[in-house]
Amino acid sequence: MSPERAAELLESYVDEPDLVGDDEVSRLFTAAFRLFVHRARQGLHPFAGDVTATDVVIAATAMLRQQNLEVFELALWQSFGGQPWVGADGRE
Repeated sequence: MSPERAAELLESYVDEPDLVGDDEVSRLFTAAFRLFVHRARQGLHPFAGDVTATDVVIAATAMLRQQNLEVFELALWQSFGGQPWVGADGRE
């Protein structure tokens, strides 16, 4: 299956999220997240589409909570040499 077809198939479930089980959501998100991280480390911004700031905050909060991290720890990591935040405009 091509990446384009896989993306289309995944998008087809957005309007009916209850058709996808928790295990499948976890697997899909993990795979997509790893692809996103790979691109972000290359300095690319693979974030396109109809994602709101609220969506981003909910996802970020859930991921931090899952790993038992606080926002302070994220800021600390960035200040001590972690990959700094780069906005869509390319500025830190």
